[in-house]
Order: sequence, then C-alpha cells, then structure tokens
Amino acid sequence: LWDQLAADSAKIDMFKLQTMGHSNMSSEKRPGDKVEESLRRLLGEADVVVVNGGNPDFGKYVFTVFAADIMKLVTSRVAGGSLVFMGQSAGSMIGAADVGLTYEPNP
Repeated sequence: LWDQLAADSAKIDMFKLQTMGHSNMSSEKRPGDKVEESLRRLLGEADVVVVNGGNPDFGKYVFTVFAADIMKLVTSRVAGGSLVFMGQSAGSMIGAADVGLTYEPNP
C-alpha cells in the first residue's frame, strides 16, 4: 500500500524519520493516481488477504493512518466473514488489535 500510494515527499519524510529519528512527516498520497481505485476493487473481490512480515510499527501506521480508508473495507469484510486475513510475523501483529511493545531498530 505504502509503495503504491505514497507521494515521493512522504517516502522521503519516512526515510528521514527512520534514519535520522526526526522528520516533518507527510501522509501525502500520489495525486490523481488510479492505484487506490484498483486496490479498492481488488480488495473488494479478494477472498484472502495475506500480510507478510517487516516492521510492525510501520505496518500499523500504514494500515491505521496512511491507508485507513482502504483498510476499513478489509476490516468490515473480515468482521462480516467474507474475507480471511492472514499474517506472518509482523503481518500477524498488524492484524491484531494492538501491536504491543515492539522494538524495531533503525537500519
């Protein structure tokens, strides 16, 4: 979601945050991009969503802040029983109500 939807300025801000510990974080999406519409259609038709591992804090940010409007479709379908959510490692943490205590060191 992040790679497909985030504007370059948001990606640069996230890089600065992860590497330098500070940034004026932007949640800007790409203007006029059809990717979000395609993702909504794909998620509306899917039977299963699988989320791989990675940084649970970043993943939770993307799912609950950056792409919250898209993820509402996923959570409502999961709650309604028409979609299965599967997560591996950090992906399973992201699917939980709370990621709990994590420590993901900067690269």
